[in-house]
Amino acid sequence: MSSLLIKTQEPTIACVNGPAQIAALEAVTGPQSVVAEMVSEYRARRDAAMDILAEAGIPPALPSGAFYLWIDVSGTGVTSADFCRRLLLDGKVAVTPGSAFGESGEGFVRVSLANEAGLLTEGVGRLAASVAAWSSWDR
Repeated sequence: MSSLLIKTQEPTIACVNGPAQIAALEAVTGPQSVVAEMVSEYRARRDAAMDILAEAGIPPALPSGAFYLWIDVSGTGVTSADFCRRLLLDGKVAVTPGSAFGESGEGFVRVSLANEAGLLTEGVGRLAASVAAWSSWDR
């Protein structure tokens, strides 16, 4: 059995499958109007989320080409992983700890903008409220 797994490892792990190659070709040669629509939509989501964070006094980094926000939560005094766990349990919001991206990411969390706008702003609002209320959490 292990020889069979070894034979499938290379094409499964290292090679792009046929359907994905066809999809990629269609993405770059097909209609491009959806690209401009999504750029506009992600920009609107980003701006709405950044407005919520700015109003709460939380400084995010302005993304210049990704659909993620990088938010400084170091003022809470806990690790980014602990912040994420508590936000998930208490706020029902999932974000990624900055420490997942290396040592220099500690104290930050990453928020994806790839969600419906209303859910995104609700989640960012919960994140902002959690940062504000952190001192009342049992650590």
